[in-house]
Amino acid sequence: MADDYGEEQEAPKVPDPEPLGKRIFLSHCNSYEGQALFKELWNYELCREPERAAHSFIGTVKKDEKTARGAF
Repeated sequence: MADDYGEEQEAPKVPDPEPLGKRIFLSHCNSYEGQALFKELWNYELCREPERAAHSFIGTVKKDEKTARGAF
C-alpha cells in the first residue's frame, strides 16, 4: 500500500460569477421596435443565475398603439 502524499492535487475550479444584468429602458414598449428590442435583449434562459444576471426592463407605453394581443 503506497501513499501518494508527495503529489499535489489540483483544486477544483470554481466558475467565475456571471456579471450582473443590465437595466434597460425601452421607450414605447408596445410598439414593434420596442417588442423587437425586448426579444433580442432578453437573456433569462441563457443565464446560469437568472435572478442575478438577467437583464431587467423598464419602459413607457404608447396609448394609441395596441400590441398583437390587443393590449395597450
